[in-house]
Amino acid sequence: MPVAAAGPAREKGWSLDDPKGAPIPYLAYERSTFLGMVVDDTVDGQTLSVETIYVDALVEAIKRRLLAGAGFAWMPETASAAELAAGEVVQIGGEGWVAPMTISAFSNPANFDQTARDFWTLL
Repeated sequence: MPVAAAGPAREKGWSLDDPKGAPIPYLAYERSTFLGMVVDDTVDGQTLSVETIYVDALVEAIKRRLLAGAGFAWMPETASAAELAAGEVVQIGGEGWVAPMTISAFSNPANFDQTARDFWTLL
């Protein structure tokens, strides 16, 4: 979901739902990364008023800049749940900007040693 630090988002009126507004500073994922591809697919064909100011492959690197108020980014809900609950970050677009995502792991545990079985059980 697209989120930004609450203070700058409210002060500057950042909203992806306003394509004619002033460009919003965008903290982007490298396009070749999994999250970069998810975001590209989410925004494909939609009008965005953004200015890319930073590109990285790592969620945590982008999150640090986001929390410092540098701009907005698409964040996995698990990466920003605590900050959303505390009101530190806010969603800056409607549900049309949210990309549902499921990550699954598949394996045949028949050939696992005990360490691998223990790890698989934790997943």
